[in-house]
Amino acid sequence: MGFAGQILQDTGFDRPEGHDDPDEWGIKLSSKESIPEADADIIFNFNSGTETEQIEATYEEWTNHPLWQELEAVKSDNVYMVEEETWNAGSGVLAANLMLDDLYEIFDVEKE
Repeated sequence: MGFAGQILQDTGFDRPEGHDDPDEWGIKLSSKESIPEADADIIFNFNSGTETEQIEATYEEWTNHPLWQELEAVKSDNVYMVEEETWNAGSGVLAANLMLDDLYEIFDVEKE
């Protein structure tokens, strides 16, 4: 499941049906035809790699594809870009707190 997955589970998020295998960390799309596999109510996305221009161009191409536009999270405007350092490479209390800060901001929750 990974660190971020555990934090999301602990905060009440469920993984989409068919993606609830605890040994899987997330979804890697191998072709545009596989975009429907990413269907969920909410998508937290980060783009990783050092070739930022190519990564951004690919992201633009894929997110403009008609299959992407059919995803529930896209239709309901629930796709959120998050920081890879926190959500993928981070662990421990500091990263958990940064993830929680992101969730508070994304869902407009007031901190007490």
